[in-house]
Amino acid sequence: MCGRFTGFSIDDTRDIISVIKSSDMANSEGLAVDAKFEGEVFPSDIVPVLVPSKQGEEEVISAKAMKWGYPLFANHGKILAKPRLVINAKAETAASLQMWRESVATRRCIVPSNGFYEWQKNRGGKRIKLLFNTSGKKALFMAAIYKEFAYNGCPKIAHFSILTTEANESICHVHNRMPVVLLPGEFDDWFGDNWADLFDRSLLELDNAAV
Repeated sequence: MCGRFTGFSIDDTRDIISVIKSSDMANSEGLAVDAKFEGEVFPSDIVPVLVPSKQGEEEVISAKAMKWGYPLFANHGKILAKPRLVINAKAETAASLQMWRESVATRRCIVPSNGFYEWQKNRGGKRIKLLFNTSGKKALFMAAIYKEFAYNGCPKIAHFSILTTEANESICHVHNRMPVVLLPGEFDDWFGDNWADLFDRSLLELDNAAV
């Protein structure tokens, strides 16, 4: 599960661009988008999301402003007056479900962040907010999918949902699901043909800190 994450500050943009440049596909101009960078990101917020794109004959990574959550227009057969946003998709079943399968096959993206949040109760029953991040790194990158929607008279905009997988030892004591966290060297695989191999995050180490 990933219900909130934290955006990266303008200073951190430098670190994220340097990571993108380590990929075979890189466009360092792509992060100059009109979207929320800093602070806590909630469902329905618009943030920069990394996508593969063409630059002449070359494949590059650019950034696109997207809204968090696929709109769901019906629930158990009932048409909703206001669409509900579906912010996560299970990696294990997304390729077989009608809502997600085309996006998984053709519209994969990466959400850059400074970590994602989960909550844990302490011995006194108080909920403690924890920020999870990749061990020893400032930036954390999450696998996601996207699709463009237009509804309620609003202009068409891309919406993204974050893929989740079974929690590993770093987080299973807090939650049974976690985002599909990508390491910088895995970007090309995620945008290439080996994307399904990245759903197993059992060996990935995450740090956490109370915030």
